[in-house]
This record gives sequence, C-alpha cells and structure tokens, in this order.
Amino acid sequence: MSEWLLEVENLAIGFEDRTIATEIDLRLGPSQAALVAGHNGTGKTTLLRTLFGLLPPLAGNGHVLGRELGSLSPRELVRRGARLLGQGVRGFPGLSVRGSQRVLADLYGFPVVQPLPNPELPPGRRVGDLSVGQRRLEAVNLLRPGSPCLFLLDEPIGSVDWRFAEEISSWIALEKSRGVGFLVVEHRLGALEGLFDFTLTFGSTV
Repeated sequence: MSEWLLEVENLAIGFEDRTIATEIDLRLGPSQAALVAGHNGTGKTTLLRTLFGLLPPLAGNGHVLGRELGSLSPRELVRRGARLLGQGVRGFPGLSVRGSQRVLADLYGFPVVQPLPNPELPPGRRVGDLSVGQRRLEAVNLLRPGSPCLFLLDEPIGSVDWRFAEEISSWIALEKSRGVGFLVVEHRLGALEGLFDFTLTFGSTV
C-alpha cells in the first residue's frame, strides 16, 4: 500500500457541464494536515466531494487510502477510514446526542466512542435544541467511531465561537499525533492556525 493517504496528480474536478479546477497535485501522509485555501467558487468543496466519492474526477489520476480515486463509494471509503464533514449543521434533530451517535455507529457496525468532553454537550440533550457551535461539535463526534485515518473537513470552525473552535483544534492536534491525516477547507483560521503542514491554494474561478 502507498505511504500516502491521499495522492492525486493533474486532477480536474467539477461537473459534467463545467470544469471548476484543473492540474491539482496533492500528497497527504499520516500525521499531516493540509489547508485548502482560495476564494469562494474556486473548487475547494468540490475537491473534498470528489475525493470522498460524491463526484467523479474529470481527468487525472490518484489514490485515496490505497484505492484508485473514484473506484469506491462513500460508504466503502467510510469503512476504510475516510470521513467527510460538510458545511452547515445537519444530523438527527429529533434524537438525543447519544442516540444520533448510536444511529451512525450501528449503520456501519462501529462501536460508539466516548464523545469529546464538553459540559455544554450532554448525551441526553436533543440535537435539535443545540446551538450552532454545539451542533458542529456533535457532528465531529459522529465522525469519530470506527478508527478513522483520514478526515476531509469543510469549514469545521467557520460558524462557531472561540470555545468550540479551540475544542475542534485540540481534537485535530490529538488525532494528528495518532497518525491521522486531515485535509481542511477553512477561511477563518483562528484556533486552527499553526496546525497545518502545508497549503494547497486554489486560484481564480474557472
């Protein structure tokens, strides 16, 4: 197996009727975190969605967790250790924090892990009653079961206050020390500054 968690060369991304970005080269190894920077509309979110199997690559080649890019479904990538955190706050608003964690863990046959410690995120509280920051932290907790080795994070702290941003930053630092890799799209660095080993910069909109 390759030493890289992610390895793409001359990648082009976008949709059937529109190419958004081309000539993307990237290598990400264990215990590395890369920042994806650039203006809105330059393809940062599209890159994460392509790497996670939600969009097909338009050109180029590469591998994700040792398998050819585009050859595995998102479900298969999750089972191999990839995780995608999209923008916004989603989840199961009618369930408790602990109940929503059980739903996704059971879906993939993963054990439920201990949530990130936070007195503002009690296991019995209904997800729909949480603040934006609490929902973001709850979404991170949903990604943690199953021994993940690669996280694709789309603006993980973009809508949260400094308390939750620092919590997420500490989590990334801890997981990096355990050999996990991170590819992160973020405009508001804040608490994440200093975590990144290199930056992949996207240019102007195609």
